[in-house]
Amino acid sequence: MLGKLIKYDLRALVKTAFPMLVSSGIISVICCALMFFTLSFNELDGFYVAFSLVSSFYIIGLIAIGTLCAISSFFAIYRYYKSVFTDEGYLTMSLPVKTSVIFSGKLISAFIWSCVSNIVMIVLFFISLVLPVLLFNPFIMENTFELAFLEMLLSMFPVEDILISLTVGLFDYIEITVIIFTSITLGSLKMRKHKILGAILFFVILTFIESAVISFAENILWVALFDNEWLYDLLYFVVNILLSVTISVALFFFNVNALQKKLNLE
Repeated sequence: MLGKLIKYDLRALVKTAFPMLVSSGIISVICCALMFFTLSFNELDGFYVAFSLVSSFYIIGLIAIGTLCAISSFFAIYRYYKSVFTDEGYLTMSLPVKTSVIFSGKLISAFIWSCVSNIVMIVLFFISLVLPVLLFNPFIMENTFELAFLEMLLSMFPVEDILISLTVGLFDYIEITVIIFTSITLGSLKMRKHKILGAILFFVILTFIESAVISFAENILWVALFDNEWLYDLLYFVVNILLSVTISVALFFFNVNALQKKLNLE
């Protein structure tokens, strides 16, 4: 049943948010064409003239790509509010399914769609910023200077550090998604006449508490292990993940309990 709920929410998100991703894709192709057009002017003076003509449209296009993808991610969050705390909630909460399963479906579908939107945004920025350069000169990375620059970047950002950052970032992303859902739950249940305002207020409070807890733990680690950098980095990684998991699990059960006992759709 969980899989069906996830598929249902994803289908609803595709209908409402997918056109925004398509629009941002079209804009990225236009940005790519504009930059390729600019690079086609080999002479320095010609390049500056061409860039001055297209720069405003190009920058606006980049902003539009980021904005549309961000709105697409927002729809994943709004889907939870609409399907539980509006008239649609009558249908959602009357399903012969445990509240924990319903909430899990909403959470997973929102997380999946947000990840899709962010991945699409990264790809579209690559198309807008990097692809025109590669199309103009496919052999650019054979240049000694470019290779040296790439090697310098790799030395500054080791693969293991990147993997650790991505792992911590994944757990943090899950945690912030649960915090947003919790803010919507609290705002809708505690401030029924001002649900949106309540959600924003509780989000600020929850993120402040979360930041305070993590900062406190990090300060304890720093005081205890300031002379052992390797052990500090290891425990920093472990503690961050454990805190993210603990907070996420605690808020998950809080939401399930609140929806079971406090939600009144009459």
